[in-house]
Amino acid sequence: MLCHGRLPTKDRLISWGMDMDKGCVLCDKEESASHLFFYCGFSREMWRKILLHIKDHRAPGKWEEELQLALRRYKGKSFQNKLRRLGLYCVIYEVWRERNSRIFGNINRDIEQIVNSCICTIRHRVCIWKVPRNKLNWNICVEWGFLWIFWYRLFSFGVPL
Repeated sequence: MLCHGRLPTKDRLISWGMDMDKGCVLCDKEESASHLFFYCGFSREMWRKILLHIKDHRAPGKWEEELQLALRRYKGKSFQNKLRRLGLYCVIYEVWRERNSRIFGNINRDIEQIVNSCICTIRHRVCIWKVPRNKLNWNICVEWGFLWIFWYRLFSFGVPL
């Protein structure tokens, strides 16, 4: 829905005639989809932290840049690309979830709690993936605490690393 501009962000709701505050609940600037996910300081910091965890050492870009990068660079079935896509999806999901919980439930989490939620989601998803054995994947698995994937395969199937 985000890629197609279909999320009911405040700027869209106002354009439909709804009377409401324009402010982003995460930072108080005017809310739009591009602002909420990539210009908002709160979500940029979240995305920066997730990028560090997935070993993508770069600063988060603007929405258009991130979308083009994802379409160009995150293609394919490699472990790193799947992890990058999952990181992007988790950040988008958690930002939208946080926005809604602040608007509708008056529940605020800090960035660390949300990042930990993203990491937990990523860990649960990676548990079911087949991770090819190579040094880069090994380092990522060490960083994320996924070593048990390699050990399980080693002892279950007797296949050396």
